[in-house]
Amino acid sequence: MPLMQEVANFHGISLIDQWSNPSKELGEKVIALWERNGILPPGADARDRVKQVVLVALNAEGEAIGVNTAYTGELPRLKPDDAPVSCYFYRMFIQAESRTPHLMRIMTTSAYDVLDAQRPDDGPDVFAIITDNLGLTRPGMLKLFQRYGYIPKMRLPGGKLLIVKAF
Repeated sequence: MPLMQEVANFHGISLIDQWSNPSKELGEKVIALWERNGILPPGADARDRVKQVVLVALNAEGEAIGVNTAYTGELPRLKPDDAPVSCYFYRMFIQAESRTPHLMRIMTTSAYDVLDAQRPDDGPDVFAIITDNLGLTRPGMLKLFQRYGYIPKMRLPGGKLLIVKAF
């Protein structure tokens, strides 16, 4: 079994690096988290999605209470003649009863650091967040993102926002 590497500990919540050293045991805990909370979209294959896990948040009992994932893609272009920009598209889920102030920030900045450290030389240029949670588009949240080097780039349909940070 791979050794679990804790990259951060936030008030007793361990953030474990699954990207660098995949663990079948952690993968099963993530799938259980998704199933328990019914969050995967229809048709999504949990076994495929678990291959995109960057960090797993474990509570003191070792139960997965949060997860973030990343997959490679290309940013939407601001202008039709813009050059393509490769990115890691980032997603995060923390189950409702485990959400605490600043846990989202710690998980996001830690995931960025793990991806940056493991990024191949020809890897993605930026870390990209598309805000499914519209609360993340409020002015106070945007200031918090900007404090950590994230730049709001463009509004998307449905009020979502594309936020990026270069590697």
